[in-house]
Amino acid sequence: MKKTTSRLIVASAISTLLVSALCIGSYAALQRDSSSAPAGSINAQQAKEIVLAHAGVAPEAVRFEDVETDREKGVRVYEIEFYADGVEYEYKVDAATGEVLKARTEIDDDRPKADAPAAPVEPEVPAEPEVPAIPEVPAVPEVPAEPVYIGIDAAKEIALSHAGVAAADARFEDEELDRDNGKVVYELDFYASRVEYEYKIDAISGKILKSKREGKPEAPAAPVEPEVPAVPDVPVVPAEPEVPAILEVPVAPVVPAEPVYIGIDAAKEIALAHAGVAAADARFEDAELDRDDGKVVYELDFRVGGYEYEYEIDAITGKILHSEKEWDD
Repeated sequence: MKKTTSRLIVASAISTLLVSALCIGSYAALQRDSSSAPAGSINAQQAKEIVLAHAGVAPEAVRFEDVETDREKGVRVYEIEFYADGVEYEYKVDAATGEVLKARTEIDDDRPKADAPAAPVEPEVPAEPEVPAIPEVPAVPEVPAEPVYIGIDAAKEIALSHAGVAAADARFEDEELDRDNGKVVYELDFYASRVEYEYKIDAISGKILKSKREGKPEAPAAPVEPEVPAVPDVPVVPAEPEVPAILEVPVAPVVPAEPVYIGIDAAKEIALAHAGVAAADARFEDAELDRDDGKVVYELDFRVGGYEYEYEIDAITGKILHSEKEWDD
């Protein structure tokens, strides 16, 4: 009987100690939860209450997944994640002021959704980011405009007009784009009525920089009388006496005719037709009469778009002796 009583007393004492330990532990945990935050800050429980009130969610419908403290840009924050009615919530709360710094919601398709619509969630309020300094953009240097030339044909018209010569009466021997005293000029040589003309014309403004004239113009040719047909010879019956021998008349030597050139304009037409280029699209850089391997030829250089063309054309027959097309880098 005494042993039984002793055992009951011991068992009662042990039970009392266990209950006391549990109570003390619960009280300590409650004290940690409410006092773990620094002075002047909210604790985790208060942070939970703030996010639930912000989300408009009842505490009994919530399942918290994560509650932890962190530092963001030097500020201590609570990062809280929880689920309610098939919606996942993520919050960041300032641990010092209780201000909601971030609020994000996402529907979780794997979780059952409540029949009632979820309470509207205010848009996420991001923390003010630091505005990066806008780098200074260097000024783009101005690119000088490419000069616009008047073109070889316009230069020829200016020279012919100044010389008082019709284009049909002129035979151009040389026409090219060149540089003279720092200026880009067109140099033109042409003949008309035994007179040689030389011109230098500013390739941009069209101003005549030099003009020269040599030779005397041809006198107008006298009108040619119509040729009177010769009277046909009447056959003479020779007399019986011996007919004297007819003296042999010396034959005058044949003077070779002066070669007739097709002209620089005809040579340009041949080159453009061979290249398949319209005259309006071509810009001639050089066009002159020259001699190559004993032949008199027209040498032509012109540009179309990004291509450069070179031609050598027989000055008498108009035959193309050489042609070349090259991309101009």
